[in-house]
Amino acid sequence: RNLCSEHMGVCPGKCIQKDDSMSQAVQTIAHPKLGLTSVFQFPSGLLTVYAKKMKASNGESSWRLSAETLAPNRKWITAHHVHGNRILNSSNYDDEKSNGPGADGFVCDDVLDTNERGKSSGIVVFGADCPALAIDTGTVFGTAHCGWKPTAKGIVENLVGELLSSTSDPKKIETWQCYIGPGICGKCYEVDSPVLNSCPWPDAAVFWRKGDKSGLDLKTAIQEKLVALGIPRQNITVSKECTFVTQHWHSYRRTHMKGNSQIFLTFRP
Repeated sequence: RNLCSEHMGVCPGKCIQKDDSMSQAVQTIAHPKLGLTSVFQFPSGLLTVYAKKMKASNGESSWRLSAETLAPNRKWITAHHVHGNRILNSSNYDDEKSNGPGADGFVCDDVLDTNERGKSSGIVVFGADCPALAIDTGTVFGTAHCGWKPTAKGIVENLVGELLSSTSDPKKIETWQCYIGPGICGKCYEVDSPVLNSCPWPDAAVFWRKGDKSGLDLKTAIQEKLVALGIPRQNITVSKECTFVTQHWHSYRRTHMKGNSQIFLTFRP
């Protein structure tokens, strides 16, 4: 089905630009308030939306304003990102001020109560060049901010482990669906030796080498980790959008301006 640019509902499709180089489930939508957004819809109906933060009345960027504009009446699960490998579960989540040292990954296990679907939980992670990973097990879902530090520290493995402990049938990992969102590509992401030596990166994730510099593709690294954990490659959709190249998105590597200007939302419509 097509996704409406106003409320992520059904629409005739005139507001949607499809990228034929990606899965047909990935769409670029011109939202009237948020501008261009990148949307991926899982087979189960679960949505991920990559969008800019909206400006609040005081001029500051507000992730909550963007989230409520796209999907109102939800309990949003998020926390300060610390570039680590900690995963928070919605079952013991209160709010972002009560979760200690912060987290970079989150799991929702209370979203299939159809009587409360309008009040179900959604996950928010942030980024400027770092890709995000969303996984749908069919009963629970999880999302992680996957910069090089969290990825090197095992956040992909920790997210899969938390989902395995939360789902009703861990043996069905081969049916899980994954989406790796927009982020800087391996041709543009130059890293030095300390980053490259921080973990055994998959060979396919190192795009080029020149002296002590290399091109690291985090999206490929995440994908290879998922395959190694037992998720079929054909169940993993990878966004081809590079935040460095696509001028619409904020890129720290391109502008050298700090700030997580983009949000990656995961929720059930």
